[in-house]
Amino acid sequence: MNEWIYYCNYEIDLKVIENFDLTKDIIKSNVIRQWVNQKLPDDQYSIENAIFIKNSIKWPLIIDPQNQALNWIKEMEGNALKIYK
Repeated sequence: MNEWIYYCNYEIDLKVIENFDLTKDIIKSNVIRQWVNQKLPDDQYSIENAIFIKNSIKWPLIIDPQNQALNWIKEMEGNALKIYK
């Protein structure tokens, strides 16, 4: 891993942060708290997936057997959300 970081930083001039944390470096903690208040589960996996969902360009595929993401999206979007089956 250290060789790869050195290669990126010094040989191809691609800056790599060694202690990168997706939840701390991409999004603010108050946004995560807002999501949790909107029924998003408060675990690392759910929060990282929510970051990918919110920052994706196209519609993401969500595999949601427990309907946790569905409940979060319904709460987040409110009456603006239209669901078709």
